[in-house]
Amino acid sequence: MSFSKSKSDYPKRKNSPASDIKKIIKRNNYKFSSDIKKSLVIPINDLDAYEQNPKHNWIYNRLELAKWQKIPAYPLPILPALEEYPVIVKPIINLYGFSLHCFKINSEEELLQPKYNKNTNFWSIFHKSDHTLSTDLFIVNGKIMISNTIKGHLKSKIPGLYDYWEYLPDYPTPSIINKLVKRKFYSYTGVMNVETINNNIIEAHLRLGNIYDLMESNRILKSILSFYVSNPDPKSKPKFKHKRNPRNLAKEKVYLIPVFIPHKEEFILTPKQVKYLSEGAKYYEIDSPNISHPNKYRRVVLLTTLDLKKGLLSRKVILRAHRDSLIYQKYNLDFSAYPITAHPILPPALPVDKLPESPPLPKSSSPS
Repeated sequence: MSFSKSKSDYPKRKNSPASDIKKIIKRNNYKFSSDIKKSLVIPINDLDAYEQNPKHNWIYNRLELAKWQKIPAYPLPILPALEEYPVIVKPIINLYGFSLHCFKINSEEELLQPKYNKNTNFWSIFHKSDHTLSTDLFIVNGKIMISNTIKGHLKSKIPGLYDYWEYLPDYPTPSIINKLVKRKFYSYTGVMNVETINNNIIEAHLRLGNIYDLMESNRILKSILSFYVSNPDPKSKPKFKHKRNPRNLAKEKVYLIPVFIPHKEEFILTPKQVKYLSEGAKYYEIDSPNISHPNKYRRVVLLTTLDLKKGLLSRKVILRAHRDSLIYQKYNLDFSAYPITAHPILPPALPVDKLPESPPLPKSSSPS
């Protein structure tokens, strides 16, 4: 079995934002002075963003954020009333992201378990919804210049375990975010990501969220750079280097499809295998095994696609190959002989139920 395909038929691998920023600075070497290049630190993660924004980093305190919105929330060991269950329990501050140590708790008996009842945690009311909105903002002196929102469709009852994210072109900025920026970030210049459920802010970050995964990274990163290099003096008014100051950075429908596996499983598919197996995607990104993850699962791949059906099919193919790779590993079989790996270039419309079957396990073999 073989298929003749051009390179354009397969997704591109996305680099880390930090890597791409360095490339853009090097490519535009003549635009930036050596002093700016040496001191340029753009917040890619929450640790950097927290340190760089001492005036506004209170936003990472999710208990204070809930109180500002008048959402019932208290630090543990203060317990909710019985009629307030179910509740959400999570760390007051989490600089690692990915809904780390976030749990839905249904009873007082469950909440009193040591893994939940910690003085670094707090509880708040559970916002019932089948989706979350994640809004990325570009703000100049308290004015929102660009607003992009994606909708996260929940996969299960586990917080942070999403089926897929859907970009919503021209979606209006949620009113609670406008209120937050107007009242608390009127002097702020920079980027921000805010997650909301039913117009309630559940957390916020002073860095961008999934907007980086929507399209070519250069376009996004050049917009980010405009905030940090257009005027190196933080006391002076920054310039926004967009002629039109577009409200949105993308106009087409884009979907982000995560691939989750149980966090104790090893992901052994190579980047080349992932590339060929995710033919229905436009981009693919392989996650570091060290990133934080939702309860019980971890994300190993993120696919960016313009076709939801093809993207979901690519995820099924990757998960099928992952499952079979564990079988090969368990019985010390040569995974290079696996049909999908031996012929990794799959037709774009090949149904999952017609994929090559997993090889039969040797009758005389026993798990190693």
